Amino acid sequence: RYRDELCMFNDDIQGTAAVASACVLAGLQQAGSRLTDTPVLIVGAGSAGCGIAAMLAQLAGSPAGIWLFDQDGLVCRDRASLTPAQQPFARAPGEGGLTLPELIRQRRPGVLIGVSGQGGLFDEAVLTAMGEVCERPVILPLSNPTRSAEAIPAQVWQATGGRALLATGSPFPPVAVDGAARVVSQCNNVYVFPGIGLGACAVKARRISDGMLQAAVRAVGAYPLAEGRLLPPIEQVGEVARAVARAVALCARDEGLAEFAGDPAPMI
Repeated sequence: RYRDELCMFNDDIQGTAAVASACVLAGLQQAGSRLTDTPVLIVGAGSAGCGIAAMLAQLAGSPAGIWLFDQDGLVCRDRASLTPAQQPFARAPGEGGLTLPELIRQRRPGVLIGVSGQGGLFDEAVLTAMGEVCERPVILPLSNPTRSAEAIPAQVWQATGGRALLATGSPFPPVAVDGAARVVSQCNNVYVFPGIGLGACAVKARRISDGMLQAAVRAVGAYPLAEGRLLPPIEQVGEVARAVARAVALCARDEGLAEFAGDPAPMI
């Protein structure tokens, strides 16, 4: 509502979308895939789900490969209660009616994101289907607290033969996979919002634009990672913030939104 009047952003919607999208980009890079070629299924069509969908659509250049699914099934255009945020992703009337595993097998997504708040929603049937349709699926059960997580890491890796690329919204301890402890990346907004704020302040940005948020996503998504991780260790969040801040500041300057036109590096 106020983004064109004040230098601000909505962390619950845009911040969550940014860090989730960074996880998607990092996962697809490790899987050898591209966002433009990979169907994305988002389970949960509220503000968080629609925010993630909007961010991914911006990064992909189109909403065509993004599907929204909620308690009423696939989001289609014949819904009476369709919200403005859902409209760009609504499918043709009559495409609904499938269960989640059926939809996965039909549309063959490479990315499955959970923001439903429904603990255990990604059951064995859902996770097995993801493992069947994709060699290295990116699976993000992001609902929190822990009891609301759509799946726990051990279940995800067991159902996919350890092949899934995973990040969760809640903290989980390392999981033994093939005799080795595997760290679980936590998709937390702390990876993006300090850097967005720092970058905006460093160049005295007048607004937080979509381009600046996308710059934050790409900065996190491009951060060097150990194999299988989708985010850096939390101990490196300060370094991540500086990388995000520089990307955001340079984007603000390039878009003509900065009051400070010099090199932001000394301030960051």
